[in-house]
Amino acid sequence: MNRIILLMTLTVFWFALTSQAQTNTKNTIYFGYSFIEADKFTGGNLSAKGYEIGYSRYINDRFYGDISLGKFNFEGKGNVFFLEPEEMDYFNMSTFSLGLGYDFHQSERVILSGELAYLRHTTHELLSELTSQGVTIRETYNQVTHAPRLQLKARVFLTDNFQFVPAVAYGIRFRSQYTSYWLRAGLAYSF
Repeated sequence: MNRIILLMTLTVFWFALTSQAQTNTKNTIYFGYSFIEADKFTGGNLSAKGYEIGYSRYINDRFYGDISLGKFNFEGKGNVFFLEPEEMDYFNMSTFSLGLGYDFHQSERVILSGELAYLRHTTHELLSELTSQGVTIRETYNQVTHAPRLQLKARVFLTDNFQFVPAVAYGIRFRSQYTSYWLRAGLAYSF
């Protein structure tokens, strides 16, 4: 417990020192709730709901880098490789993205950005099924796919540092199993 308090104190102190040393808000931490619909190349579709946490840092006045991690609950339909919900954990899909964004519009209260990102998502799916003499053995694995993702997001400033961040995105099926559509709403803090 003392370690957690010490770590939180050091983190707050470090953030305070970092923000005092900068003349503008270059760093942003965000947390959002996302909804995903995806179509699988081999047939079927999936729906997922979950959370993403991310960090972005401006490289210059308009370009920024972005990294995020997400945990989702997905349900697949229309494909034999999708598992039943009772066969999986609640958070059965994870995502990682690394991207570069550009601010098309910057004003005092709203920033509108476009982003191109590498997207990696992992889902728990069926690998094989063997039935012999009334006994069924199912082998599962983590299916990893990679795809580019285009995103359009707005940062609506509620205060000087807090923002409401809605976003829409499109995951392109390029060497990937899925074409995906994303909708996210979240909160961000710039320092």
